[in-house]
Amino acid sequence: MKNIIIIAVAFFSMIAQNISAKVNVEALDYTYCNWQSYWEYPKKHTFYHGEDIYVRVKPQKHYDIKYMDLYVNNVFIRRESSYPYEWCRPGGGDNYLRNLSPGNYKLKCKIYDKCGGCHWIYYDICVTGNGGGNNNYCNWNSWFKCPQNNQHFPYGKDVYVRVDCQKYQDIEWMALYLDNHFIRKETQYPYEWCKGSGNSDYRLRNMKKGCYKLKVRIKDKCGQYHEKYSTFYVN
Repeated sequence: MKNIIIIAVAFFSMIAQNISAKVNVEALDYTYCNWQSYWEYPKKHTFYHGEDIYVRVKPQKHYDIKYMDLYVNNVFIRRESSYPYEWCRPGGGDNYLRNLSPGNYKLKCKIYDKCGGCHWIYYDICVTGNGGGNNNYCNWNSWFKCPQNNQHFPYGKDVYVRVDCQKYQDIEWMALYLDNHFIRKETQYPYEWCKGSGNSDYRLRNMKKGCYKLKVRIKDKCGQYHEKYSTFYVN
């Protein structure tokens, strides 16, 4: 009986060692992280003074990323530790990116992967003054007045949308999108959608539960295109 117990203990000990060895080998094999990332925003290199500079860096595999740090000309902006990795969102924050003085700037994103690696990517931008002294400057600065970012609505509600601007005389048109679905183009101030009752702008009426993202694409009278974003929820 004693010999049987000794043999059984030895057998189970051997199995445990094999399992441990297999786990250790698998752990050693997991030494590669795909950190490859690219600048999803900004999508242009030239900005007007006073224009918000929204930044978003998109990795190929976000679950391999530990966090990202953003710098502008070596000035640290903020660390993002969760996906999506973005700065200067429409809702506020990251004020350094909202009113850059005219000049040349280098965006640097420092990427830390979960394997302990550190990597850099770069993006050059230029902030211009008020048209360089000519008539080529348009003040397009605009914002979502309704709905406010992260606002909540009850189920079945019509969602009225209004985008205000500092100088409507410089705006050629605004086009609204809901979750990338085109709603309508507005060519006159005030820039409104789903106003009052009726069936116009139907995608904004009788809303179902969920999270929705608004995008307004703005064309100014200088021929430049710009975008603003807002998120709302229906409960």
